[in-house]
Amino acid sequence: MAEPRTSKAVRLDLVSDADKAALKGARVIHIGPSARYQIIGANGATLSGIMATQAQAEARLDDLKRAAQRRRRPCMCCRTSFLSDGPHNRLCNVCRQRDGEDWVTFGSQGGYRRGHK
Repeated sequence: MAEPRTSKAVRLDLVSDADKAALKGARVIHIGPSARYQIIGANGATLSGIMATQAQAEARLDDLKRAAQRRRRPCMCCRTSFLSDGPHNRLCNVCRQRDGEDWVTFGSQGGYRRGHK
């Protein structure tokens, strides 16, 4: 079921700094006597439209939190700037999909470099 349109719903690709702050303490709340749920930010702001199930609202909240971690980062391999999904995502898609090369660890800090095992 599609999420109803609302003027305050946060888009996944456009998470503002204010919405990122509100997401830190965001929660899903139950609305009224019927089964309706909504995401409310730490500051009391409405961050989503009304959803039919709690599972749908929880999944949307997870998506919003992941979107808040996205930002431009330099690739660890080629230094090209790319839209990263979070601190765990440090390689651009081009470097990640190169054929015939493996990542190997080196040094006491567990760094990585291109090469063969």
